[in-house]
Amino acid sequence: MSLAFTRLTQQKHVAVKEGVAIVRRILARKALPTGYTTQELYKLTLKEAPSAVYEAPERHILPTAPKYTTGGEVLSRTPPPAPPNPNHPVRSIKFLKRDILPVLEGQKELYKTRTERIPQHAKKSKDTAPSPTQTVWVWLPIPFAQRPKPPIPEAPKEVFGVDLGVGEDLSHLSKRRERSRRAKIRRDVHAAKVAAGMKRDRERSRQGAELRGKQALEKKKAERSAGDVAEVGRVVN
Repeated sequence: MSLAFTRLTQQKHVAVKEGVAIVRRILARKALPTGYTTQELYKLTLKEAPSAVYEAPERHILPTAPKYTTGGEVLSRTPPPAPPNPNHPVRSIKFLKRDILPVLEGQKELYKTRTERIPQHAKKSKDTAPSPTQTVWVWLPIPFAQRPKPPIPEAPKEVFGVDLGVGEDLSHLSKRRERSRRAKIRRDVHAAKVAAGMKRDRERSRQGAELRGKQALEKKKAERSAGDVAEVGRVVN
């Protein structure tokens, strides 16, 4: 992977992050009930200044294999045109449409839908007759209550034998010492698991004995109570 390609990827990631933040600010400040078209959002984003830490990307043209004429001469290539707004995170409407808005759509913050609108030229007309509408695609924010909740992160799985060396970095050892160390760790872990299993079995046996003792005591109390009731009945009779 070339250095120019790596820089382009990093700069694109930064620009997308800044562009997403700008669109969020616009929607938080004024979210139209009829939504925004991509063109409307693009015009609004250009009025927003990026964060103070944002730096305009340098332009890098990726090297490509030369093309030759039939006579063997190298064809000259015209470099691609620069984006309309190279110093702004939202460098073009294409960048907004293909890279920024899909991020917000994927995070369930926006959705694209069709709606009916009165054209701008019809709004400015003095004609009192009902204006015809046209179908346009707009972006609408999804209410916070309807957005999916982020998944609850699972608790990290406890690894048995960390204190015995499981998971430790052995890359500094030679191959022979590394094999020896791993074998010792396996033996220690096996012995620890056997000891833990024996301890667990003893604890279960102790709990079972306590439970059986309590059940026997309750049974004796119940028998004694039943005998007392029978004795009282004989005395009364």
